[in-house]
Amino acid sequence: MKEQITFEQYNTDIELLTNKIKQSGKKYESVFGIPRGGYYVAIQLSGLLGIPVVNKPNKDTLIVDDICDTGVTMSTYKDYDTCAVYIRENTKDNVTYYGVVKETWLLFPDEKETGIEDHIRRILSYIGEDPNREGLVGTPDRIVRMWGEIMRGYDPAQKPKITTFSNDMESTDMVFDSGDYYSMCEHHMMPFFGKYYFAYVPKKDGRILGISKVARVVGYCAARLQLQERLARDVVKMLTDALDGQVEGMAIVMRGTHLCKTMRGVKNNGQMTVAHLSGVFKDDPQTRSEFYKLIEQSK
Repeated sequence: MKEQITFEQYNTDIELLTNKIKQSGKKYESVFGIPRGGYYVAIQLSGLLGIPVVNKPNKDTLIVDDICDTGVTMSTYKDYDTCAVYIRENTKDNVTYYGVVKETWLLFPDEKETGIEDHIRRILSYIGEDPNREGLVGTPDRIVRMWGEIMRGYDPAQKPKITTFSNDMESTDMVFDSGDYYSMCEHHMMPFFGKYYFAYVPKKDGRILGISKVARVVGYCAARLQLQERLARDVVKMLTDALDGQVEGMAIVMRGTHLCKTMRGVKNNGQMTVAHLSGVFKDDPQTRSEFYKLIEQSK
């Protein structure tokens, strides 16, 4: 998701950052803006704090940037006090001061909007390609549109609505479902894919799932950078939460082929199987055995 930052909002958030710096009680002799995003922030802080902007920091200089996105840039200034107007929730500890937490992709008013497509063109150049040749001219746009689809699991607006129904029959029979899944490994951003096998036992006085929703939940949880182990847990958690935890137990087995192992590195058959069990599937051997028999019968 993108968020356009206006100059009015930008200046308001810089003032918020300034107030936090003043409240700390610490005095600085100068401010240094990290190229390029920190330049505008440094100029504004210079006026608000009454200290000069410098081209080379010293021990009493405050290092500033527009955003602490990953923390990599800030790590090069670990010997200084640092600040950023915007930070991610997971980069709070990388700065001394921050203004606002933002999890969206920010478009700043003082920079030319080139879009993510320009970064993809630079990657194409980096690997030795000509991004302007006929076959690649439209590739950056196609990749961005593809990411919108295969990475939709980061978008809360696309989270599937999980329909549940009253268990009027007071059934405690095992419900079984299987299907295909496709995801992307977070270590190398290469695909892994395969089959999932899911089952649950409803509570007699609880609710039951709309079975078509299982595949939608698997697809949504898989549509982000994942680990196969975490994917299995994410699916079970989302479906358990949909039933408000009122379920006898859930189980999922996920078998997958990892191209990061098949195409690169050891270049071997990248097969992997993960199982995650809860409730009766974890505690009752007979229920667990019935689940695995259904898996064998469904092959």
